[in-house]
Amino acid sequence: MLRQIADAAHVALVLPPVSGKPVLNPPASRQQRQSLWRLVTAYPEILPRGSVRWRVMVRLAAVVALVLDTGARTGELVRLTTGSLAPDLSTVTIVRRAQGGGSVTETVPLSPSTQLALRRWLEIRDEVVGALTGDVKALLVTVHGGGPQPADHHGPRPPGLPLSDDSLRGWYAATVAKLNEETAGQYGWWEPMPRTLEALRRGVGGKTDAAGTALTGSGTEANTATAA
Repeated sequence: MLRQIADAAHVALVLPPVSGKPVLNPPASRQQRQSLWRLVTAYPEILPRGSVRWRVMVRLAAVVALVLDTGARTGELVRLTTGSLAPDLSTVTIVRRAQGGGSVTETVPLSPSTQLALRRWLEIRDEVVGALTGDVKALLVTVHGGGPQPADHHGPRPPGLPLSDDSLRGWYAATVAKLNEETAGQYGWWEPMPRTLEALRRGVGGKTDAAGTALTGSGTEANTATAA
C-alpha cells in the first residue's frame, strides 16, 4: 500500500530496516522496583478495607512479590494454583518454559515479605472464590464482576474467576499507569514504575538463587525494597 502511494506521488519510498526481533521494554531498574514495592505495600494500608481497589492493590502486592522473588513470567503466574504454594507459604512450585521446548518444574523459596503479601491475598481470594459454585484452583482470580457471561449463562460474570495471561498483563499495565499518575514526584525516592510485568521480570534477571535472592543485588528483592 505504501509503495503504491509513493509511486502515484512519484516519490522515493524509504523504509526502515526490519530486524525481525521484537522491541522489548527496558528492564526495570532497582529504583523502579523499589518504588513499585513501596507503593503496592503502602496503598492497602490507606484504602478503605473491603473496597474493590483495596482488593486490587492487595492482589497487585502479591503478584509483584512473586515476580521479585521468582522471576516468573505472566503465563507461569496465571498457571499457579493454591496447591503450588507450600502450606506455610515458604515456597512456590512453578512450571517454567524450558529453552528448546518442554517445561521444567522448580520449587523456589519465598521471602517473609512475599509470604505476608500472599497471606493477605489468600484471605481475599478465598472470600470471592467461596461464593462460586465451581471448584476454582487458580491462585490469581478476579476481585469484581462484570463483562458478559458465556452464551449458556445469564447475568454478569461473578468475581473469583481465574485471570488469563492477557487479563493479567492488561490489568497490571492499567493499574501501574494509574499509580504512576497519582504519585509522580510526590516522594523523594519516587521513580516511574515499570509499566509491564515483563520489564519487572527482566529487571530481576529472570531467575533467583537458592535463597530467593535476586541475582541483581544482595538481599531478597521484596525485603530490600521495603528497607530502602
